[in-house]
Amino acid sequence: FGAMRIKARRALVPSGGGLQHIHWTHRLLAYALSGYAVWWAARTRSRGALIVLGLVLLQVTVAALMVLGGLPRGLQALHVAVGTAVWGAVVVAAVRMAPPPGDR
Repeated sequence: FGAMRIKARRALVPSGGGLQHIHWTHRLLAYALSGYAVWWAARTRSRGALIVLGLVLLQVTVAALMVLGGLPRGLQALHVAVGTAVWGAVVVAAVRMAPPPGDR
């Protein structure tokens, strides 16, 4: 768990270069998406929102296994594939929940 260890003397935002900032932004957006998926599923209890939540939880699991396993290529590919499935499910769920064009 060395990569997950928080040291008190480190700043909240990494002081490294561009790749560290991209990585940090990726994590922050992932946390935001996770929180929103939980809220959306709890609020609507719709099938689409629950599928999105399940995919987000799978994505978090794959990401944790990927980091703990030393970033193997197979898990990197799976992380990308599940991420694509998350966004696809969000689009499908949102389209299905939208009112018909004449009802707006």
